[in-house]
Amino acid sequence: RARATRIEVDLAEREGEPVFVVAVRTMPVFSSAGSWSVVRGPGNPLPSGSDVAASTDGAPIVREGIALPATTAAVNAPGVGRYRILQASDLFRGANPELEYGLLQADTTHRFMFRRPEIPPGQPRIVSTVPPAFADFYAAASSKALFPPLANAIDLLDETYELAVQGGTGFLSLTPDVSFEAPRGDLILSETSADRLRLSYGNSQLNFHLGPDNWTMEFSGLEVWTDTENLPNMTGMRAIVKGGTGQRAQLDEVETLMSPVLEDLFSSLPFLDQRGTAGPIDLGASNLKLSPKLSYGFDYVFPPAPKGPDGEELTGSPVAIRLFLLGEIGVENAATDSLVGSEKALLISSKVGFELRFVFPVGPVMVLFGFSMTMGVKALLTRKDVVKVKGIIEARLYLGIQWGGNLGAFQSTFAGGFGLILIGGSESGLGGFVFLEIKAKIVPVVAVKIFGEFACLQIEKDGKKVRRYSGFVGVNISIFMLISIKFQADVSDER
Repeated sequence: RARATRIEVDLAEREGEPVFVVAVRTMPVFSSAGSWSVVRGPGNPLPSGSDVAASTDGAPIVREGIALPATTAAVNAPGVGRYRILQASDLFRGANPELEYGLLQADTTHRFMFRRPEIPPGQPRIVSTVPPAFADFYAAASSKALFPPLANAIDLLDETYELAVQGGTGFLSLTPDVSFEAPRGDLILSETSADRLRLSYGNSQLNFHLGPDNWTMEFSGLEVWTDTENLPNMTGMRAIVKGGTGQRAQLDEVETLMSPVLEDLFSSLPFLDQRGTAGPIDLGASNLKLSPKLSYGFDYVFPPAPKGPDGEELTGSPVAIRLFLLGEIGVENAATDSLVGSEKALLISSKVGFELRFVFPVGPVMVLFGFSMTMGVKALLTRKDVVKVKGIIEARLYLGIQWGGNLGAFQSTFAGGFGLILIGGSESGLGGFVFLEIKAKIVPVVAVKIFGEFACLQIEKDGKKVRRYSGFVGVNISIFMLISIKFQADVSDER
């Protein structure tokens, strides 16, 4: 259903001869099942989709025909073939229009575009000569346009799809429902000479229902992998992306993945062979200048600190080994070259590493000495065609002190120190850092942890040496070991 707004006349070419073509400009009436709009983009020679934008003046409707001599009351112009949403000047261009129109249904979880819509006369349905395109949450983030390049999207080639028009309302529904296993090959989200971030569809299943007044989408088995030159499938994550009319846009059942080499190493250690899943995490947009993130994976210290009869932590082994495989997905402010300074970006990162810590008493305090090594990758998808990615290799050496004790019902500890940082990978540099950690616990009810760090590094970046300052401060509150509330503020600068 659409409302006609005006009649337009344009010049087209038919078999080498110029002809006038009349189009009726319309404003379609859509349902509230997701965000619907008419979009247009370049269509010749091969539509890339990277410049898809909203058609703010609606949809032009044309149909091939010839105006015959008429009376003063009416024009006799019998039509031939289907009604088409098409620029009047493209009526005789066949499969290569200069401008391609589409009907876009979108939400946080996805973009669905029904390309080159055509309406058979007298039939309540919309068809097309090309397959619809579907962009998942990750692929949609690879472009700043309303729809990513078609090379990054999924062509729905498994069925012949059409949009049914509901009687009375004119609302649209997709038929049949989409149920598509492993719908496309891998998508490279970002790539450097040292590593790349890859989206794998090989174990995925796309289920999508679009009704006249509701929609649901679940994309299971999507895997994001970090590949290095020497170790493909180094680390990654698997998650379900889901949403709908009655379902918030979420990531769920987030799992950590790693190469068989690392898997064999970690699975042989106690408690690390079963890492579990995380989620759900909301993907809804926000106008607040916050950076929500979901961390997943495991972080295990061996041997664990022993506990007393009331749950208090006792002095543990003088040597402790920490093993971790952590991933993070969320929103982060990314620097830009514009005057705005930063923009929201989708953050995907993963890292694996170890820490070796020695603790020994010196008088009333405990002296801490440790070494850690971390490898991983961090990628920012800023809705631009080029994704920012950094490989991470970081080594730390630190020295500090710790002291504390029981104050009535409270068990409190304080730790602080300093150390050196050496980084490599996409960037290289050397610097130092200081850290602080305060814990207060009412055994076994409430535990409060206040932590912070400040670091300064000299970085070799684009052939220049710059100083990078970074730091964070945070608070973590745990109640009955069931509820955990964490807040962390980060700052960074380069000069």
